[in-house]
Amino acid sequence: MSVAEQFKIFRRAKTIIGPHGAGMLGNLLWVDPFPGSCSNRVQALEFIPGQESTQVQPLYHSMHMRWRNWPVDFHTILFSKDSTQETTKINLRDLDDALDSMWGGGHVV
Repeated sequence: MSVAEQFKIFRRAKTIIGPHGAGMLGNLLWVDPFPGSCSNRVQALEFIPGQESTQVQPLYHSMHMRWRNWPVDFHTILFSKDSTQETTKINLRDLDDALDSMWGGGHVV
């Protein structure tokens, strides 16, 4: 995908969801830096390793601290402890809770 296509997609995005290391956070550079209101801010959900999933990748400080001044509502959930470097997994209840936090209640897994 060309840089122009990436810009177009991420500039219009309302929600961005993905694992750490997948280029998702780099593409946050393309979101609208001046949303009309807080309710128009992009919702971002990053899947990250935790104490029980260090085998996926070394622990790191969440990118949340780096993005805190950017107009993005940033959320994270941890990889499940049975994740590997080849296959990452998340708990669907954690995903449901994160989506409820981002979009409001009503989602059922």
